[in-house]
Amino acid sequence: MEWIDQIASKYGKSSQLIVLEIFLSHNEPVYQGVALQMNKNKIDLVTRFNQSLNFTQFQIPQKTPVFLLISGKGVLNKHLSAQSIDDVVITSMLSGGQEELFYSQQTVFEDEIYGSISRKDLINEICNNFENEKINLIGCSLGGVSALPTLIHYKISLTSYGRHRFFLSENNIEYNLLNDPLPENFIDVEGMKISSLYLIPYLVGVQYFVDITPYINDSRLLLKWGEKKQKHLFKKILIALSSVIIILLLINSFMFLSFWDKNIKLTDKNQQNNHLLSYKRALVTEVKQKKENLKKAGWLSSSRFSYYADKVTEHVPKTIRLKNLGIFPEDIVKSRENRVQVFQQNRIKLSGSSEKITTIGIWINSLKKEPWLKTIEVDKYKFNKKSKKGEFTLNIVIKN
Repeated sequence: MEWIDQIASKYGKSSQLIVLEIFLSHNEPVYQGVALQMNKNKIDLVTRFNQSLNFTQFQIPQKTPVFLLISGKGVLNKHLSAQSIDDVVITSMLSGGQEELFYSQQTVFEDEIYGSISRKDLINEICNNFENEKINLIGCSLGGVSALPTLIHYKISLTSYGRHRFFLSENNIEYNLLNDPLPENFIDVEGMKISSLYLIPYLVGVQYFVDITPYINDSRLLLKWGEKKQKHLFKKILIALSSVIIILLLINSFMFLSFWDKNIKLTDKNQQNNHLLSYKRALVTEVKQKKENLKKAGWLSSSRFSYYADKVTEHVPKTIRLKNLGIFPEDIVKSRENRVQVFQQNRIKLSGSSEKITTIGIWINSLKKEPWLKTIEVDKYKFNKKSKKGEFTLNIVIKN
């Protein structure tokens, strides 16, 4: 259907609409209606509002747009011979004048033109009642004749639907209103089964979605609804801007807290690093000082006596077995006299054993050839009968 195809381009997202039908009679007005849901290029009838004498029991959401379809006593519908401006419509339908007291509406399809009028005080009172309940009223249409364009387009037969009666008279489509609704039956509309009691408000809703619904064309009433729409739009824009600002503030707060936390962690880490760096500097200074002290004490330089000890033992004959080797040996006699340990400077003392005394003599003679050796003498020598070896002690004096 070409009308429905237009909707997808106009309404990118789902839209909702409530068409509330009001029957005016000698007694209380009767309310009924439908809630429509637009999903892409399909219009579904979601909810039916059954007949009631009080529209407040329908519990209509305040944000959902509501379009009124007013029929019955006080609403006059008439087939016109030619399309006219609103004042001419009223003049052609009234014989007594007083055009300023009426709202007018035109319904045009193909070559057919229908005019609808109603008193302004009646319509204003109805609209005010809805606005007092803070219902989002977006428009108002007079009479079921408003649904004729869609009724003809869907090729629905002209007959009675609820209280609305359509019929042919002298090749013209006529419309009037019944006092009581006819029994319910279901009409096939593009594959959907729509109740005859709710067919007309449903078709008016379909026309609203494609912007062809006839409505009361009065500058003051339109201005009132336009201001309401502008206020509603301004409210939406204000809410959207407030939401954006709140979101930006939240994002800014989260970023601030995140950076604040990172700053605290980095500050703590920097303090720890500074402490470690200071400790490292102190250790480096301490190591340098100790190294300097060791150098002054001569502890870091290589020991000559370690070298001499290595040279003494370097060429020990195989038959000689060394037991002890001491550098700077203790002077036992002087230690006893002074009651303090006294060590012999520039001396090496070693002891061992050998099976042959001649081997000891040969070894001593080889050591005497060392340039660093001053003297070497046998301090003790004793032959051990059990081991059958000679045990000796040698004193070596090193040159200064």
